[in-house]
Amino acid sequence: FTKNHLINKYFTEETGEANTKNFRLYILNENKKRISAWNDIPLHPNSKDNSIVTFINEISKGTNAKMEMSKDEEHHPIKQDLKNGDLRFIKHGNLRYNYGYIPQTWEDPNEEQPYTKLLGDGDPVDVVEIGTDPLSLGEVIEMKVLGVLALIDEGETDWKIIGINTNDPNASNINDINDVDKEIIDDIKEWYQIYKVCEGKEENSYGLNGECKNRDFAKEIIDHTHHTWINKIK
Repeated sequence: FTKNHLINKYFTEETGEANTKNFRLYILNENKKRISAWNDIPLHPNSKDNSIVTFINEISKGTNAKMEMSKDEEHHPIKQDLKNGDLRFIKHGNLRYNYGYIPQTWEDPNEEQPYTKLLGDGDPVDVVEIGTDPLSLGEVIEMKVLGVLALIDEGETDWKIIGINTNDPNASNINDINDVDKEIIDDIKEWYQIYKVCEGKEENSYGLNGECKNRDFAKEIIDHTHHTWINKIK
């Protein structure tokens, strides 16, 4: 068991060998019992501050294995995605930022998303975490919400929340998207627009005129997808 998570509240358990199709990483509660990495971890670690959300890391900064939460398996462990039966790696290169998702959210594939008027992609809301340090696989942290991009991927809405680890040394100076260097935002936009081109796919595009919206807008999107998740699990 590895204990490196949010306020020492969560553990991880690995089964199968790394870099194989059988590898799984489960998140455990403080009693070391497996829990759902999608449904059982609260959206807000502190109910008094809705600008802080829980972030679960799937792909560590500086790596390119396409790790993702399994929506179809019990407890929703993290595994490596497959493409044509082979372990998937991001051909565009190693990620420059940590990447993962916000639990207890869902982009409904049967519902037009707000503002884009396109259907959701059927996943929890994605996050690009711009902190200084790589996070470990499955690490659960408290994250400041900073902004959001409306990525359009193969005709579906694929929101990309931008945030920063509350424990990052720069976090106290970064509270909204205007506090983030424009170069970082442009880098994120370009990456997700072109990263599938080397796999023979078209460039992605952006809704909202390509604008990176601010914290309050991002919180609205998170709240909306949280309510669609609530309806999903009823």
